[in-house]
Amino acid sequence: MAATSRRSLLGMAGFTTAAAAVAGTGFLGSNSVADRKTAAPSSLNGVDTPAVTSLTPFKDKLRVPPTLRPRKDGITEIDLVDTRLRLHSQMPATRLWTFEGHFPGPTIEVQSRSRVRVAWNNKLTGTTPVKAVWVHPEGPGPGLLPFNRPGAEGGYARPEVDGLTAWTSVHVHGGHQNALNDGAADFGVAHGDAQLGELANDQAAAHLFYHDHAMSVTSLNVAAGLIGNYVVRDAEEKRLRLPAGAYEIPLTIQDVNFDTDADGRLNGQILAKRIIGGHDAPAPGSMPPALASIAPFTMVNGVVWPYLDVEARAYRLRLVNVSNARIYRLTVIDEESGKPVRGAMKLIGTDLGLLGRPQTIDEALSLSPAERADVVIDFAAHPGKRLRLVNTVAGQRPGAALPDFMVPFPEVMQFRVEKKRSTPYALPTTLSASFRNLTSSSVPDDATERFVVLAFDKTGAMPQVLG
Repeated sequence: MAATSRRSLLGMAGFTTAAAAVAGTGFLGSNSVADRKTAAPSSLNGVDTPAVTSLTPFKDKLRVPPTLRPRKDGITEIDLVDTRLRLHSQMPATRLWTFEGHFPGPTIEVQSRSRVRVAWNNKLTGTTPVKAVWVHPEGPGPGLLPFNRPGAEGGYARPEVDGLTAWTSVHVHGGHQNALNDGAADFGVAHGDAQLGELANDQAAAHLFYHDHAMSVTSLNVAAGLIGNYVVRDAEEKRLRLPAGAYEIPLTIQDVNFDTDADGRLNGQILAKRIIGGHDAPAPGSMPPALASIAPFTMVNGVVWPYLDVEARAYRLRLVNVSNARIYRLTVIDEESGKPVRGAMKLIGTDLGLLGRPQTIDEALSLSPAERADVVIDFAAHPGKRLRLVNTVAGQRPGAALPDFMVPFPEVMQFRVEKKRSTPYALPTTLSASFRNLTSSSVPDDATERFVVLAFDKTGAMPQVLG
């Protein structure tokens, strides 16, 4: 694992899209039809007015987005629409901008080297669902504590965000396509117009994802709900007989904060806080240097701290971190003992496809923003158990209390394993025969050497986030 793979290197670069129409009950397991619209997303039951100042972990079931397969000929139309979904049953429904009314959007499944054409129809209305504020630093560490409390706390309003209307540029992250079809950040599409793209999919089986990519507002539009999974299949992967259908599940992980009412109760509106230096209010019309937003709560598939009922058998989990800046260090914990279950996760793939052979995660799996991990967990070894996926900090004992300014709530999600036992699953010892590690000695002599410069704009921030 010390050497860097070609797929890992390439996976750091892209964020692109493709999709089609029709719902399934599980991830990639149903017979989708591309010329019908997706079914309405399942909605959590719960309150309609603010009721609590804190949320209960593992109260709500994980939502699994439907699977969509694009048309093999013609154009598949995908609508970007306003919707309202409850992200936790103890909060009112949240206004979102979504793909086809789902958060995350439908999982798009394509075959390798199967070219598809997509029209992304911008039907979004009004101004952004996200509330954004500037706040001053305080507290321990590098002044991150205000990130990790709910509510705007009297922060300075951001009129440039309050008035932001929906202009979008959809992009498939990690996908192979030419620049004209790649959702370039400055190719914005306004309400009532469509973005047309042709996606070649000329790559090995991999877990990609699609999202809005509009210049300077990518992070806000992704926080508003414009995100979804994109899966490429090929014959090499099919021959492995990995867990599939209802046993293959996307886990789209995202940190989130919420605004509060006058009594401190969570009202469900997504909140983006950015920390600015000094103690003066920003000058009108200015964009002061600021730290990127990091949030206290963790959503998986658009549900805060969900649970998932699983059989005592192997599952393939397709993880992606779509947070703006939060890095996750994920560990599986036995809820009864509070101890980590070492070796529970087997890593079989990364950003752009399968590894050469499975790798056992002994301690924790790190996921930076936009990074993917293809993981198998065999719950056959844990019948009747409740396991937690938690976020830890390097050097911190899993399950221990974490400093508020770092990770105020370690919970990510819970697995509830049925008692009925099943036969343990044996992963193939070889996954991808075409996998190659890249080392300095294996780079061809005639390779072109390139230098990448990361430039900051006048505000002190990167011009694009999650780009």
